[in-house]
Amino acid sequence: KLPLGGSTWDYFFESASGQSSRSIVFDYCQDRPRDVLTYCGFAIDSAKAHMHEIVKIEDIQEARRRFSDSRLKDLGDEYAENYPQIQLVLNRFYGLGKEFTVSGIEAFIKKLLTDKEVQLYCATWIYKYTTRDLFIELLYNIGFIGIRDKESIIFRSLGPKSSTPPPINETTQIVIHPSYVDALNLRDFVIRT
Repeated sequence: KLPLGGSTWDYFFESASGQSSRSIVFDYCQDRPRDVLTYCGFAIDSAKAHMHEIVKIEDIQEARRRFSDSRLKDLGDEYAENYPQIQLVLNRFYGLGKEFTVSGIEAFIKKLLTDKEVQLYCATWIYKYTTRDLFIELLYNIGFIGIRDKESIIFRSLGPKSSTPPPINETTQIVIHPSYVDALNLRDFVIRT
């Protein structure tokens, strides 16, 4: 029986100068077992393609984009029945910032409502979520965003816990979940209006 505490991980995965590959993967995946397994699968594929004997940090970094693309597609597929073509709305975040102020989200909603494709393909549900609070709650409930609460960011927890987002006010910051940042090519700044 292999010991617990990371020594088995360290046997198969490289750690580099003070940076544990285990923490890179687990922090990025927020300790979600299915996500960790998927991410590790992509990293192992990368290591095999490069003929590495162990999974190197570069394999883990290379797997991040593939994992992010996979997560974004899975998110759209998972909620397509309740929100047809929600993938179209999520893709409208492409190239924007990682964070939004409440006024930034309001401007984003206005832009969505004038988008011809969104009007055509998302009409069965998008007009129910035109207020900022309802739109933010929808994105929070599907796990696409988190709410910055002082210094920490609160993402929806998995399981039977409450899916109600923290209170939203004028100082609230909306943060796109890190697992979608690479797929959407998000930049490191806050969208304010």
